[in-house]
Amino acid sequence: MLVHNLDRAQTRFIPASTYKIPNTIIALETGVADSAGFAIAWDSTKAVPGRYWPRFWKHDQTLTTAFRNSVSWYYQEIARGVGRRRIQQHVNCWGYGKRNLEPAVDTFWLYGDLRISPLEQVDFIQRFRNGRLDISERTTTIMQEIMVMERTETYVLLGKTSTGEVTPTRELGWLVGYVESRGGEPGGRTRLGGVATSETQAADPGDPAIPQHNPIAPSIFFIRL
Repeated sequence: MLVHNLDRAQTRFIPASTYKIPNTIIALETGVADSAGFAIAWDSTKAVPGRYWPRFWKHDQTLTTAFRNSVSWYYQEIARGVGRRRIQQHVNCWGYGKRNLEPAVDTFWLYGDLRISPLEQVDFIQRFRNGRLDISERTTTIMQEIMVMERTETYVLLGKTSTGEVTPTRELGWLVGYVESRGGEPGGRTRLGGVATSETQAADPGDPAIPQHNPIAPSIFFIRL
């Protein structure tokens, strides 16, 4: 394994939207979602749009569109459907980070107490890729298609990006995933898997010396799967 910034690699952070990987797996394994096309209608009275919402969130979603567009309200519905007990069983079984689902079943990965380190993210994605999460072949196949970020003739990149708040003025960025090298098809020979994180300092109106989104504490971790 190649690690840059080991201290940071061992530090736990909020997983934010990278939790959509285990969230999706759990939904498929429990039958709450039955396919990549599992649809949930957007109800504006339940999922009230925030000012930061992208326009495409304000529509009905499938498992695939919600994953790729990082639609929070959809995955909050999924988590409520699965329920705390079944989620806890899965994160305990996988040893997923801190495993704490407090305070709420539909926000613990966004604003709650769940934390995971970059090295733990690498371990999780490695076990997923190598078939060591004790999940069905069908779930794995669906995940390998949903997770596609880029496909070319020579490789396919699978993974999930995310941003999350560390403090009111600091944001965390994640990229968790891996690259397949067999003709751009999921299931081919894996060349490289890994996790990248970076933290940014938002602009401080009282301190013009701090630019908008000034990068701090970058780190990147690679492992051959």
